[in-house]
Order: sequence, then C-alpha cells, then structure tokens
Amino acid sequence: MFKAKLIANPAFIFFRKHSLLLFFLLATLNSIVINILLKEEFEVSMLLFTFPVYLLLFYLAFKVGRKVVNSVQDRHIELDSESLRIINKKRENDLTIMISSIESVVLQKEYKYEESFGKELIDQIKGISNYHFIQIHSGDNWYTLRFMLDSHYMETKLNGVIQNWIKAGIPIQYSENPISIMPSIQDA
Repeated sequence: MFKAKLIANPAFIFFRKHSLLLFFLLATLNSIVINILLKEEFEVSMLLFTFPVYLLLFYLAFKVGRKVVNSVQDRHIELDSESLRIINKKRENDLTIMISSIESVVLQKEYKYEESFGKELIDQIKGISNYHFIQIHSGDNWYTLRFMLDSHYMETKLNGVIQNWIKAGIPIQYSENPISIMPSIQDA
C-alpha cells in the first residue's frame, strides 16, 4: 500500500524554497559568528551587530516555515490495488474511490524520491518542484492529488500501484504538470 501526505497549496514549492534558503543563510551566519568573530576575538560591537540579523532571519524562517507546514494538509492518501482513500488526521475516510470506478488517470512522467539534500536545494532554488501529482477521473469528477515521496520504499510502492492500474486496463495519460480540466477540477 502506498501512503503519502497531501499538499494543500500548490505554492508549497515557493514557501519550501524560501524556507530552505533562510535556513541556509542562518547556518552561514552561525558559522561566520562562531568560527570567525568568536575565535578571532572581535569586539563585542561586531557581535551586537549580528544579533539583530539573527533575530530577523529566525523570525523570517519561522514565518515561512509556518507557511510550509500549512501547505501540507492533515490528510494523507492511501493507494492499493483495490481503492484510493483520503484519510484525515482522525483516521477517518474523507474520500474513497474504488479502482473499478476510475475512468482515467493522469500521471506524472516520473515519480522519483530525491535522496540528496543538496540536489533538492538546488532544484528548489531553480524552481523545480519536488512534489508529485496524480489526477483521477471518476464519475463526473476530477481529483488532483499533490503529494511528496518520503522514501525509496514509497516510490517503489507507488510504481507497483501504477503497474496494477495498467494491468487493470485503466486509461492512463502522462503529463509534466497537472492538466487543466474544464469545467472544474476538485482538489482533494
């Protein structure tokens, strides 16, 4: 069974990128203060100058970090060979779609867990998203599910579920980004 947290806000990428940059700046400032200013015994006035910068960066990191947290829902997706479920934080089903009722699926071209923090940071700075999506058409509704892979294990599980869908004969399209479906897309 595949499980992943749902992303509520597509601006998650923007917030996460800035959060990573702020933490990088904090780490850089921290290393400068500890390794240079304290070891070289600079005057206290130099340390007092860095204190407001510390506070500002910590405040900004906190505010942007809260936006990242708020971009991830308290719900998660569960996929297996029989159904798709959206489970809330109380472990109750918010939505269940049986695989037999799925009319078509739009998948991302590749689902890949990024294991390197440095590569992920560089991709974030470039604006390359690290979240994934699945769009499902069932009945008269389209559901767009945005999520992040948190391990190679879950990447393998997701690819297994997709192979089961292919074997079941579900029509599958591939796209780089979620496609815009008119008249409406319901974001799950």
